[in-house]
Amino acid sequence: MRFAICVFLVACSGGAALSDGGTANDGATADDGSPVQDDAAPTPDAGPSTCMGSVPLAYEAATDRNPHQVAPPTLGPAGSVVKDPTYGTSILRLTDQTTGASTTSYRVANEFWGNDWSTDAKLFYIQASTSAFMPYAFDPKGFTASRVQDAANPGNPLKMPLAPGGFSRTQPTIFYGMSGLTIESFDFATQTKSTIVALGSIVPGATGYALGVQQGANGLLVSSFGGPQQDKMPYVVTYDPATQTSHVVDVTQSTLDGKPIGGVTINGGVHTFKIDASGRWILFSVSGTKLLFYLWDTQTQTIVPASNGALGWGTVETGGSGDSYAWDVAPIGSDASTPLISPLLSPTDKLASTSASWSNSSGGPGAPLIVETQRQPSDTGPWRAWDGEIIAVRTDGQSSEVWRFAHNWNTYSGTIYSDNYYYLFIPRVSQNGWFAIFDSNWNGTLGMDANGIPRTDAFVVALPNDCGP
Repeated sequence: MRFAICVFLVACSGGAALSDGGTANDGATADDGSPVQDDAAPTPDAGPSTCMGSVPLAYEAATDRNPHQVAPPTLGPAGSVVKDPTYGTSILRLTDQTTGASTTSYRVANEFWGNDWSTDAKLFYIQASTSAFMPYAFDPKGFTASRVQDAANPGNPLKMPLAPGGFSRTQPTIFYGMSGLTIESFDFATQTKSTIVALGSIVPGATGYALGVQQGANGLLVSSFGGPQQDKMPYVVTYDPATQTSHVVDVTQSTLDGKPIGGVTINGGVHTFKIDASGRWILFSVSGTKLLFYLWDTQTQTIVPASNGALGWGTVETGGSGDSYAWDVAPIGSDASTPLISPLLSPTDKLASTSASWSNSSGGPGAPLIVETQRQPSDTGPWRAWDGEIIAVRTDGQSSEVWRFAHNWNTYSGTIYSDNYYYLFIPRVSQNGWFAIFDSNWNGTLGMDANGIPRTDAFVVALPNDCGP
């Protein structure tokens, strides 16, 4: 793992991010005086797209490998839509300086690896720099969004009813979250809560806090709990609401359901966890003398050391070699990885940063990997394809293909820790693969936040495809 935010269980590479600093492709020059390539807008891929249910396995978007630096379009207020000047894709602005305090930033949620979209893409949530989570209602066909209203307090937006959490992979209006050490669900249709299970009934006497809860497509829920804070959580737990059965890993004792884990000594405290889309595999990290990763097969009830990566459906993105924009995939638990990019871009660049999301692998393997990229200030090489963009990387083995959706227009002026690391923090793809949430400081034009750095707003970009909406 080669980027600071990898501790949040993203698939990452490289360093921090840098604005394109350039202008539209009209013969202008970049900040370093070099010419910006005057390419015609690329032609979208004309090949037939295929669908896995409603989930695209391919997109109707540009697949060229030319560099495309471009200045951001002028934004309207929250609720307005702009087009990416190069790719023509629609970008919906969710927030602005009137959404709350003028110094508040808005961004994708910092909840490790939650599922931020409902199954039908009609609900999602974002987060403010004040830590507040903000549920939104979304119209996929009309490409509009508005705050979910509180039925008990007409005229007021609904506050996030539970500590995230994430949306269900099986029911469109259900959200799973925590109330203390109790897993609960919230139905956005009726705005009512239901208790799923008290974690203290699984580990009697447990105290402290929980890191959240996630669900797989098989209905299995996973959480980590029992400590005073992140990195000090002793337990990772699975619970099946259908059978009311549970299993517990105690990382401090290296046990599974009270029995020693064969050949594995863990120790430390749980840092993060995530479940693959199918619900079979759990990848959790433990903070001790260093951050280590472990893979739990919930079918065989075995645990082995592992490496980090974005989880799909029984598949892990392992990170490729030779370039920042190299990605490999492998069946979870296997070392037989397959490179996704062939040939690699030229010239080579190992300083760029990437962050990946794979929540669209909701119905089986093969969904594209959704990636956001950035360049760090020390990256002085030529601008390349995919720099500062939101892209999709083909994973079904049909070809080596990358679809290009939009620029992200984030200015990163300092070292890796000097600016807001949310400038590159996990684009959130909808479960059906039609949309992605990202945040941007729009090349530093959105004012300053309370910490004196460029503030960010949240945006939704449409991912053109033949499957919906």
